[in-house]
Amino acid sequence: MPQVCVPGTRECLSLQRLRVCNANGSGWNESPCGFGASCVDARCQAQICTPGSTSCGSMTQRRVCNPDGLGYTPTECGAMESCSVGTCRSWSCTPGATTCQSASTVSVCNADGLGTRASSCPSGSSCTAGRCSSWVCTPGVYDCSSPTERRICNSDGLGYAPAPCTLPAHATATTCSAYPAASPARRDGATATARPSTAARPTSPPTPPPAEPAAWRAAPASGRSAPAWPEPAR
Repeated sequence: MPQVCVPGTRECLSLQRLRVCNANGSGWNESPCGFGASCVDARCQAQICTPGSTSCGSMTQRRVCNPDGLGYTPTECGAMESCSVGTCRSWSCTPGATTCQSASTVSVCNADGLGTRASSCPSGSSCTAGRCSSWVCTPGVYDCSSPTERRICNSDGLGYAPAPCTLPAHATATTCSAYPAASPARRDGATATARPSTAARPTSPPTPPPAEPAAWRAAPASGRSAPAWPEPAR
């Protein structure tokens, strides 16, 4: 019988089938490679990926599994894109950029620009302009910015808001209190000392008038002159 092939020769009929020349070279023996294998270079090889599937070769590279499942074809993502789950996606934020998620939390953009992670500020600090800054005052506490101006520490502890006193009050550390009353000034410019009040001072009873002379009380009816009333001592 004439030979049709060299005994032991191997060939791929397709990605899924392999044939081998029989021992006397009179024909071929065919066999499938089986699930998860492809025929390449005259032998069945285990696939390293699912043909046609996509994945990320790097943060900026998308790749597609080759039809034989034995390798990939890479594609670079565009500007301001990153690869995620086999797809090039546009950034949602600038990688590494920070913002304030709240007064006590910093939001940091991930390296791929596709999301953020939260980071809490240390005690005694608040987030401003994308970073944690130490307090300059205790939130909610009052103090005085001048003798007539009061202020309150902001809720973030990073500054003050006016908390004015109603005139004529003046500011103390925590409250608005009235100015002490001023004493009247004397003509020489010195402050006069206030005199104590006499409203409640006890008074002596009035001195009774002297008794009338008996001779004056008993004046004669004959028309004689009554004795003169004595002059009081001076």
